[in-house]
Amino acid sequence: STLMQEVEAELVALNLDTEQYYALNSTAREFLLICDTAENLSDAARAVSQKFGIPLERAIVDLRGLLEQLQQRGLL
Repeated sequence: STLMQEVEAELVALNLDTEQYYALNSTAREFLLICDTAENLSDAARAVSQKFGIPLERAIVDLRGLLEQLQQRGLL
């Protein structure tokens, strides 16, 4: 299980199983908010691309990287 709480411009995540805290910067927080409301990864990547003014391919790579890191830490 994971508990997430916004603290100023960061999102703090607590893995309840390992009791480890992780701080996500404002960009990662925005990525997760977009993922939370998107239908799928493609829609999320398009939204990230538009919001941050980056190429779609980079948005896909960045989103996948973030999601993989969160999964490896047991936060997803």
